Amino acid sequence: GHYRHSLDIKLPEDVFGKTSQDKTDQSSPYIALHGSRELLKNGIRSTVDLTVTKDNLAAADWEGHRDLLLKIWPWISNNFYVPAINQEQAKKLQEHAKDLDALLKKSGAGTKTSVQQMAQANLMITQALLDSDRLPPGLRSKVLVDRGTQQDYLAQETQAAQTFAEAMHLDAGNEEALEAASVNALMRHEDSKAIELATQALKLAPGSEEPRYTRARAYYLDNRAAEASGELRDILKSPTEVNRVYATIWLYLSSHRQGEDSTAATRPFRPTSDTKAWPYPVLQMLTQEITPAQAIEAAKQDQKQAEERLCELYYYWGEKQFIDGNIESARDLFQKSRDTGIMEFIEYNLAKRRLKDIPDR
Repeated sequence: GHYRHSLDIKLPEDVFGKTSQDKTDQSSPYIALHGSRELLKNGIRSTVDLTVTKDNLAAADWEGHRDLLLKIWPWISNNFYVPAINQEQAKKLQEHAKDLDALLKKSGAGTKTSVQQMAQANLMITQALLDSDRLPPGLRSKVLVDRGTQQDYLAQETQAAQTFAEAMHLDAGNEEALEAASVNALMRHEDSKAIELATQALKLAPGSEEPRYTRARAYYLDNRAAEASGELRDILKSPTEVNRVYATIWLYLSSHRQGEDSTAATRPFRPTSDTKAWPYPVLQMLTQEITPAQAIEAAKQDQKQAEERLCELYYYWGEKQFIDGNIESARDLFQKSRDTGIMEFIEYNLAKRRLKDIPDR
């Protein structure tokens, strides 16, 4: 038999930068295919003629026939992809990217780390993607999550909250949106909302650890230390999380807040790996195995990561001082954490939050 498949798609605007034409002729003892395809600036035109000469296939010919089918399949399926950004937007984006690059090289544009610089660029890109209005709801939701995350990295928490809300409205099943929104709520002192959103995220992705961390931090900061400890012990059932140490640090703080022997509480959860890397010195400092000066020295051993590590160290040290009632010392440590400028770290944001909690001198 002879079969023809014709396709003529025209879009309301130009979406491709250039036109092209393509032809193919493929044949075997069983089939013959002739195809022609033209890519237009505003669509695609394709015609494929297929002739089947035999309907029985010899076993010895199967491998060659299969290979031919795989070769002609793109002609039969006729897939093509429309760019998410139109040509005019793409040109403007290139111009803005050059301007941003020049600004970053000259002054840093208010950024301190490469993550923050990338966040500036990603904000520009995600805005162009959203302005194009070509994305279906699911993809638009994902782009909004990316945009909200970049806003959080640049200390734009209020704008990020609105961005995450729009993402969740478009796709209620977007676990990444729920997870990111829960962290944002925690940063903005909305602990109950952070717990609610993290719980919803866990229902969609039970194996994800990050919502558990967010929920544990929210419990702790909401003066529900016992619930925080329970959540952290669940996290620490994972050897991977034990070796990461962060959950053990939070368990120390939540246990200390309850008046327990926090050193004993964390003893079963010491890292088992041979190399007890950062942030293990933070835990050692909290349990008084090393001095604060030694912990600071450990943080500075890697100059490239020194500011990031000090951001964490000063925050956790400040939490211990806060629990012990040494408010002025806690204030100074939280300020030091914030002064590092590592806005993309949760410790920076929680230090900033604590500074709002502590009354002025």
